Amino acid sequence: MPFFPEDIVEHLDGSGRGIIARTWSEQPYDAPVDSLDDPMMRPLAKGEVGVQDQFTGLRRIVSDSTLRLVDRSLFVRGDICKKTRSEDAQSGAVLNVHVQIQVRHAITNMSVDAWFEREEFRPHQSLLLGDYVLCENWIGQVEEVFNEALMVSPTAQMQPVYELGGRFSVGDKCFPLPEPDQHTEKPKEPTDIIVKVTPVAAAISWSAVNQSLDPSQAQHIPRPQRFWSVNDFPRVSIMR
Repeated sequence: MPFFPEDIVEHLDGSGRGIIARTWSEQPYDAPVDSLDDPMMRPLAKGEVGVQDQFTGLRRIVSDSTLRLVDRSLFVRGDICKKTRSEDAQSGAVLNVHVQIQVRHAITNMSVDAWFEREEFRPHQSLLLGDYVLCENWIGQVEEVFNEALMVSPTAQMQPVYELGGRFSVGDKCFPLPEPDQHTEKPKEPTDIIVKVTPVAAAISWSAVNQSLDPSQAQHIPRPQRFWSVNDFPRVSIMR
């Protein structure tokens, strides 16, 4: 099976997963010369691909026969494409994409040996940093998110944590919060785990009004407020 840049692949020897950065079939004719700074940049032989490890960032060149395709986010609706290795010169547009996914438990890292339809899942957070949103004929982007996270300790004690910036995600390990008036030694490794993240407030930058409206009508539509509480989130439509 040929691989393409940005494919998610898995090493057959179980040494981990990575992202395809270069392929021998798509390298330019003026392929880069050997580089002492980056071994990934040497010319590729037929059957070789450059892979970057998904977790460590290690870059190396391996044979494509040692890899298995895990995920390929190649097309989205509206993409213009042609048939691979075909004499047919006609182009087409992608009308629909069918996606199946595999999941891994965020806390235990145990993989579920089954495929699921994308429609069976929904985002675990209603609003994410960088989301594009619509409200009352205005389009904007989420600039800041204030989250409430729930952290559990090895002794099953729950504790809320608040943070600005949307850094926390389910499965993250954290150091326990110190108890008031107690001077305990900080552990060497994080022991508590984030099990739930809920946005409670957000700052949204509104950039444009609906351009299909008549200018005389658009000028009278007020810009929505910048700061939103969790109770106001249902008024916003998320574009994903």
